[in-house]
Amino acid sequence: MAEPLRVPLGQLDTDEEDIYRNAFWKGEPFTGVAWDDDGRETCEIPYVEGMAHGRCVWRYKNGKLSLEELADRGSVVESTSWWPPGDVVHCRFAGGVRRYYFQDGTLALERGEDWEREYDSAGVLRNERYLEEDGSLRGAWYGADEVWAVRWRQGPREPGRRVRPDPETEYNDAYLRTHYLKLLECPSFTHHFLDWLFQQMEPRSTFFQRWVQDKRPKTLSAEGRAMVCAMIAYEDLRVQYKGVTMAGQYRVKEARPLLEAALSRNVTPPPERHVTGGGVSYGLTIAQAARRALSRLGP
Repeated sequence: MAEPLRVPLGQLDTDEEDIYRNAFWKGEPFTGVAWDDDGRETCEIPYVEGMAHGRCVWRYKNGKLSLEELADRGSVVESTSWWPPGDVVHCRFAGGVRRYYFQDGTLALERGEDWEREYDSAGVLRNERYLEEDGSLRGAWYGADEVWAVRWRQGPREPGRRVRPDPETEYNDAYLRTHYLKLLECPSFTHHFLDWLFQQMEPRSTFFQRWVQDKRPKTLSAEGRAMVCAMIAYEDLRVQYKGVTMAGQYRVKEARPLLEAALSRNVTPPPERHVTGGGVSYGLTIAQAARRALSRLGP
């Protein structure tokens, strides 16, 4: 049996958004194996009549698998990727479900067609959302002890409308008051905390209005100011940074002694990298953020 034609991937004309589709070589749909070596990884992709078909493989320079996908006429039906250097699975897609894992192998996120669950580094469910039969979306955020902190429901799109109605949100007030510092260790919880903090101070605004122009008040309640001070004094650098920023943004004068003490903290909170890509990074040290906040407080 003749060996399949092998062509460098860079010599193929492929779909600009998907190299698995519409691959042409010398003006004809390509059948064979395309390969590439960019100095960091190597890959081999089998094509049949211009569409990726079969086992597509990427490897790190050490020879271990980086990405392995099963393609069927240009569509990925199964996929597994590995964290460098290739010992721990990063993401696996099969049966319509995609699962992401932390670098120690603990499940971090799983996502189906109409549902999603996110876990912390200990494997505890922290955030979930799902689509109900009537088209409504429901979700909840949980603490590390699996007690719910926030629950919400967003109704289905009404005929003639492009967006869903505003979500109906329920807060576990007693739990939030005693656990907000621990919850804020997850950066993605911050917007829930802020919405809860301001819920009794103003009418709820739509997501679109908040995106266009922040409708939150420019001052905090006494309880809110005390919470900001507790955030600045908290041990977690990410929570400290958020507290320092809020102290300046909302003119929390009670925080002045804490901000002055923070001027000696020449450290930056560690960046947060989400398992799906992207994340949160901090451009200032705690001390720099505190200096900026103090300047906003005035004399």
